[in-house]
Amino acid sequence: MSAPKSHAFEQLVCSGGGTRCCWQGGWLDVVRDEIGLNPDRITGVSGGAGTAAGFITRRGRMFLDGLCSAFSDLESNMDPHAIGEDGWSPHQRMYREVAADIFDASAMAEVADGPPFQILIGHPPAGALARLTGTAATLAYEAELHLIGSPHFDWAEKIGVTSTLVDARQAAAEGKLAELICAAAVIPPLFEPPLWDGKPVIDGGMADQAPMPQPDQGRTLILLTRPYDRIPQIEQRSYISPTKRSRPTRSTLPTRPSCAGHGKPAKRTGANTCQSSAMAQIEQRVSLRCCQAMTSRLNGLWLKQNCV
Repeated sequence: MSAPKSHAFEQLVCSGGGTRCCWQGGWLDVVRDEIGLNPDRITGVSGGAGTAAGFITRRGRMFLDGLCSAFSDLESNMDPHAIGEDGWSPHQRMYREVAADIFDASAMAEVADGPPFQILIGHPPAGALARLTGTAATLAYEAELHLIGSPHFDWAEKIGVTSTLVDARQAAAEGKLAELICAAAVIPPLFEPPLWDGKPVIDGGMADQAPMPQPDQGRTLILLTRPYDRIPQIEQRSYISPTKRSRPTRSTLPTRPSCAGHGKPAKRTGANTCQSSAMAQIEQRVSLRCCQAMTSRLNGLWLKQNCV
C-alpha cells in the first residue's frame, strides 16, 4: 500500500553540498513517514542527486554506509603530487562505484516507475577545453557563493554556464542512473568533466543550488546543506538548512534544522522551531518521540560523514 500524499508539500528539492548532503538523508529518513512526505515531483543537484535517489528507493542509509565503507581506508581525498589514472583524486571513481552498487537494477526499476524525478547538470562555457573552462566556472561559483549568500545564482549565464534538467526516470530505465548521479557532482579541476548526450558536464550546483522541478507547481520543500544569508521569500517555498555552519564534531552537532521561507520570513522560538505555515504543520504532526529519534539518528549520520 503506497504512502498517503503529503498535505504539506507537492515538491521536494535536494540541494548540493557534497558529504553535507548526509544531513538531508538523515532528516528525510526519519521525518518522511511521520508527515507522509510523498511528493509529486522531485529534483536533485550535485550531492543532492544521490540523496533524492536514496529517498525514492529508501536506500539512503545504504548509500551512506557504502560511501563510508569505501572511503574509510583512504588517507587523503586528494594528492596533487601523485597524479595517476584517477587524476588528482580517486573520489570520482569511488563515488561512481558506490552509486552503481547501491542503485542497482532493482533500484533503477523503482526510480523508473516512481514520481517525476529530475537531476540538474551544468555545462561549462563552450570551448574545446572543458576542464579549463569548468575550472573558471568553479572559481566564479565559489566567489558568488560567499559574496551573495543565496542558493540561487544569476552569474552562470553571464559567463556562459548553461544547465539541463535531466529526466532521471528515463536515465534509470536506460540503466544510466548512477552515471547521471555522478555526472551531476563533477567539480573541475579535481574531476574530469564527463559527457552527457555529447556535451561536457560540470556540477549542476554551479548553475543553481536549489533547482525547482519543471513544471514548478505547488508547495515545495527545499533541503539546503548550509545556512545562507539571503533566502528568497517566495510563496509556497519552505527552505530548511542545518543550524551549524562549521564541520560537525561531537560538540557541535545540530539538534533541529532551521527553517525559512514560505512567502514570509520565518519566526524562530526555542530550539529553532519554524513558525511558517507549512513547517508549523510538520511541527504539529511530528511527535516528541520522533524529534528525539531524529536528533539521535541525525547525530549518527553527521558523525559518520567524517569518514568520507
